[in-house]
Amino acid sequence: MLVHFLLFFVLAYYFYGAFFSAIGATAGTESDGQQFLFPVLFILGFSLYAGYYSIILPDSSFTQWMQFIPFTSPVVVMVKIAQGYPEGTYYYAIISILILVVSTYLLLRVSGRLYKNGILHFGHHLRIRNLINWLKKS
Repeated sequence: MLVHFLLFFVLAYYFYGAFFSAIGATAGTESDGQQFLFPVLFILGFSLYAGYYSIILPDSSFTQWMQFIPFTSPVVVMVKIAQGYPEGTYYYAIISILILVVSTYLLLRVSGRLYKNGILHFGHHLRIRNLINWLKKS
């Protein structure tokens, strides 16, 4: 259990940290950063809800799907591990870990590119066109 906790904790930390760093790098002002912070906090709240839901109904189809979505998998899979996977279904946890590793890597690459290209622009308002241009630059 401790190994799983450390693995999911580190992966979730980097996954959500990449979101927060991308928001910080692309926001030109503090109010822009606060505006784009709400969706990430909503996703964090939803993942906690999915964890509570998986405690109550661990075998529901909602719980089955939420263990594969990178936003909710750290919470849901830890609940499922604590409750015990049914025999022969532990590979769901391994698939969740692999999906989270790939998603974290891709999100870190995207946020790194946004950070590299957007951090030196001060006082701008974030526009989708700027965001796409920053993603295209290497």
